[in-house]
Amino acid sequence: MKSIMIGCLLAFVATVAYADKYDDLYKKCMASYSSINNSAVYDCGGSVEQQMQVDITVMLGKVYEARSGDESGTQAISEAHQKWADYMEAECVSQSSNIGSPMITICSMEKMQARIIELQMYLMAYE
Repeated sequence: MKSIMIGCLLAFVATVAYADKYDDLYKKCMASYSSINNSAVYDCGGSVEQQMQVDITVMLGKVYEARSGDESGTQAISEAHQKWADYMEAECVSQSSNIGSPMITICSMEKMQARIIELQMYLMAYE
């Protein structure tokens, strides 16, 4: 029980650190625009989204490495991640179509941040 609580606390701390990182990147980018408009939101969101994708790829690599002796486990994670990516794309395209074009990057950032939290939980489970 104690190790689970410590793990949850560490996940929370790591999540806050990642959230701050992405929030800072987004704010810095938005500050470079003279006015806030759809183009600025789309551009800055896209830039943050690219960094999040890099972080997700690195984290997935660490998860696969931690599970290297378990082929069925790594296959399950790989399949789940592909399904998550398909869901994220479909959901964000839908939001963009129905709410407005900048939503595609806002939605992607939100979904990717949640995925990063999930991947952190995987990593902590394997430590």
